[in-house]
Amino acid sequence: MSSRAHMFMVTRSPEYIRVLLYEVPPLLYFNIYDGRMNASQKMFLEQPNREIVRFTLRAVAYFGGYHFTCRFIDATGSMYYHDGLTCGTHVHNEQLNANTVNDQVFKTADNGRKIMIGALYIKD
Repeated sequence: MSSRAHMFMVTRSPEYIRVLLYEVPPLLYFNIYDGRMNASQKMFLEQPNREIVRFTLRAVAYFGGYHFTCRFIDATGSMYYHDGLTCGTHVHNEQLNANTVNDQVFKTADNGRKIMIGALYIKD
């Protein structure tokens, strides 16, 4: 195994998932299979040397109504929603800031008709 290989070990419990990485990648994407799960805005990973690496939620994918939609969060925390059927090629500024909302807001979209199916985190 090369020194750049990413090794994952996943341990599940009702409260958390533990992942062991030999090297921390610049981004992490999680498929979410349970509609009861929330995506935290911040994620902290401990490296083998005990250094903590922080990741920030930057995008959430949703599914419902037989198509996908997504929400983007820019570096300032501004939130944008995209639904190709209603927005075309544009994104809708939700006039919300991720720094002032609780994590529950990411669970659903489009007035609760779409559920979260994925979350993208970028290394700070």
